[in-house]
Parts: sequence; structure tokens; C-alpha cells
Amino acid sequence: MGKVGEQAVTDEQQQARRAAAQWLVRLKDAPQDEVCEAQFDAWLAASPLHESAWQDMQQTVEVMRAAVVAELGVTDLAQARRQKATHGTGRRFVTLGAAAAAACVMLVAAPDMAGWAHREWASDFATGGGVMRTVHLEDGTKVHLGPESALRVNYSPSERQVELMAGQALFEVAKAPERPFRVHTRALTTTVLGTAFDVRLQDDDAYVGVQHGQVKVETVRAKTGANLSAGDWLSVSADGQVTQGQRAPELIGVWRQGDLLAREQTIEALVAEIRPWFRGQIILANKALGQQKITGTYNLENPVQALSLIVTPHAGNVRQITPWIIIII
Repeated sequence: MGKVGEQAVTDEQQQARRAAAQWLVRLKDAPQDEVCEAQFDAWLAASPLHESAWQDMQQTVEVMRAAVVAELGVTDLAQARRQKATHGTGRRFVTLGAAAAAACVMLVAAPDMAGWAHREWASDFATGGGVMRTVHLEDGTKVHLGPESALRVNYSPSERQVELMAGQALFEVAKAPERPFRVHTRALTTTVLGTAFDVRLQDDDAYVGVQHGQVKVETVRAKTGANLSAGDWLSVSADGQVTQGQRAPELIGVWRQGDLLAREQTIEALVAEIRPWFRGQIILANKALGQQKITGTYNLENPVQALSLIVTPHAGNVRQITPWIIIII
């Protein structure tokens, strides 16, 4: 029970950090906007976590300002501000572009980096952002790992078990009827004898799609099962809701070719799918925009272009603040 509570607090802190980074950008862009200031005040007062996250942001900005001052060869912040006056000032803070960007990286990316380090240590195979990897297991099974993915392997003489700890993987399972092959996630267990199928974890949602062959899927929470054949897919949401469907088998696992297929999906869901393909942070600052639905095919190997094509039809805007931070507004 204690671990559940600790994880909830961690998630809330992460959300607060992301929001603080978003407010940093908004206040910098609108230093004299009274409406924006009022909205910020309301957000700040809504939770002690918000105040803490904002204080952390300010402290980091001060550290980065000092680094910029040293780089400019000046003796005080006032002189640095005069040299960098084109960056503007705001009532809440006076910032330099480099300092603001660095603060966003440190406060928004640091928790994710810690999570990646944990997966790297706890797993047998792992990938970072924007990186794919093909793994050959001892029985001849081939596993294609997507970006920001982690896999743990536990083979025995009688069965083959693997755990997808994070991300996405396409399994091409070697036939061995005497040794069932099982893939475990937090929400699903998939059992096969010999087939190719795609498994994905996205936040607390889980998905299985079959490229060829047959699999048996059992949901951990609802204790229900389903047999899937080529082209069938099944997903389980965070609240345990099960959804099934079908698509052309050749479209299962197309992410390996760098393609993202969207069929009446929300922009928020698509952004979540694109995040692992970008070596940095993608912040969706417009919640209303995130709920819009869209259909199309997008290139995962060019995340900035893909995001622009997704949000532009709905009057959204993609801003790459640094090589490591994208803000969608």
C-alpha cells in the first residue's frame, strides 16, 4: 500500500514540474499580460506542490543565470540584463533565454532520466529516446524494441517468460510448443506458441496487436481473456476498460518503419506515442487542443514535423525551445 501512495505523490510532483515549465514559457512570452498573471496566481495557489515546483524552477533559473553571467564575463546580474535586454523581463522573474531553457530541461527531464536509469538497471535490455534495438533471445525469438523501452527475460526449461517493463516491442516468437512463451505487462499477459505480435505500454494503458499467428490475452485486473488472430488487437485502459478491434495485419507494428497510424485518436494520445521518438521533452500546454481527434499517417523519425502536421489543422502551434524541449500551444 505504501508504494502505491509514494508513486501517486511522484506522479503529482512530475505534473507540477511540467506545469511550472509551461508557466515559465508563458510568462516569458507575455510579461505584461494581466490575464496570464491572474491565471498563474490561481495555479500557484491551487496546491502546495505548485508552489514547491515553482520555487524549484526559480532556484534553478538563478543558478543558470549565474552561469550565463560568468560566460559573459560580467560582474553582476544587472550588467548581464543590460547586455541581454532583448530577452525581456516579467514581474515574476527576469530570465535569460539559455537559463530558461536549461531550467526546463533540468526540472522536466530529470525525473524521466531517473526513471530511465531505473529501467536500465532493472532490465535485461533497454533503449533510450529515439533509439530502436533488435534483440535475439537464446531460443531464437527476435524482439524489436521501440524507443524508451525495457525488457526483462526469465527463461526456464518448461516455459519462456518476459516482462515488458516500459515502451513497445514487436515479438517474433520461435516455435517451441513444449515451452509456452508469455509476455507480461502491468495490465496484460499474452501467451503464444509461435507468432509475431506487437505489445505497447503507454502510461497505464496496454495494447496487443497480432501480425500473424494466434495469441491468448488475459487481463490482469478484470481476469478476462480473449483469443486473437492476425490483424486483431486489444487494449486495456488505466481503469480496466477493454477495447478490441481489427486492422490489416501488415499495419501491425508499422512503427518499426517509422510510421504512426492515427484513426480518430486524440492529439493527446498521439503526442504520448511520439514522445519516445524525441530525445527530449514534449510538453502539451493546451489541454483543449489535446482532446481534438485526428486521422492520418505521420513520420515518427521527424517528431517536430509530425507534431506540426497533427496540431496545425486545429490551430495548434509547435515551438521547439531548444533541441531538447518542444512546447505545443
